[in-house]
Amino acid sequence: MSYALDELRRATIRQRLSHRAGILRLMRHEIGQDDPPELTDRSRLYLDLMLCISAHVGALSDAGWTSALRWFERRLPALVAQITPKALAAEFERHRSEAGIFMAGTITSTRSPFHWGPRPGETATALQTTTAQLRAAGANRSGLTSVDPESRKQRDRKRKERQRREAGMKLQSERTKTAERKALAERLGCHPRTIQRHKEAGTLAEFVAGRNVAKVSTLLKTFTGDRFATPPLPDNDDQEEAPQPTVKSAA
Repeated sequence: MSYALDELRRATIRQRLSHRAGILRLMRHEIGQDDPPELTDRSRLYLDLMLCISAHVGALSDAGWTSALRWFERRLPALVAQITPKALAAEFERHRSEAGIFMAGTITSTRSPFHWGPRPGETATALQTTTAQLRAAGANRSGLTSVDPESRKQRDRKRKERQRREAGMKLQSERTKTAERKALAERLGCHPRTIQRHKEAGTLAEFVAGRNVAKVSTLLKTFTGDRFATPPLPDNDDQEEAPQPTVKSAA
């Protein structure tokens, strides 16, 4: 059981370090600088989230402020200098103490919820992170989420559509349009390219109307032997044609 708990603890540490790295990427992408020279409310929010996660890692691994300070000074030296390491150390120790108390009261021999501090969903809400921002910052594989997350089903559908396009297959909508053009061409007795040509020229409605007139006249002559006069055509498309009488063969 001790081995399982240690594995879970190490997995949680790796996860939280990945979250911290993802937040740093988001910050650099949004601000447009690796190390913002000015401390603003926005950059302070990012820093507070990363500091909480660092304190959580410290509570899980017994790593002190020195280890966290080295990480911050290598990546955000300007911000650290403005806030001062002493002030950050005090916040770090406060967060680590809270994390230790929380985990001491919840960890048992059978279940180990090592999670403390801002979860990915809470981070996304605080920063109002979108899926597009995650991808643009290269943080979409850091275990973070967004305020508009895509379901696994949506991601799989997009991935399969992308694979089909790369393989040269047309999208479902294009295949449907092709089938509709072919069916209409067969009904009017013309080639599908004729339908496409009129559609691109904006004359498809006039062409279909004219083609229907010719086809009705031809059918009437063929099946009635010119014994019935061609009925008047409707004045507009909303008016339906009257059903035509059929000629029964003599018994």
